Amino acid sequence: MLNRHPWVALNLFKAFIEAKQDGYAKSDSLYRSSLMAAFGVLEMQRRTFGDDPFPYALPANRRALQTLADYMVERGLLRECPSVDEIFAQTTRG
Repeated sequence: MLNRHPWVALNLFKAFIEAKQDGYAKSDSLYRSSLMAAFGVLEMQRRTFGDDPFPYALPANRRALQTLADYMVERGLLRECPSVDEIFAQTTRG
């Protein structure tokens, strides 16, 4: 399907990013209007995990994905370790 409709992967990827950003905005609003703001929960979370604790895209996740692929080969779940680039559509590797 991706060969016939290469735009699908990128559009889906963008939709997930937009939904995540909307979720962050809503959680920021809730934190700021709650008692948690008094305890600095959001600021502590940002100091610990950065502004994007759940990064999308290959560059931010390459190391973890390669570790997972290596582990799967080690455990016999895969015969050979795929290149992480092979797992994702070229338009979403960003």
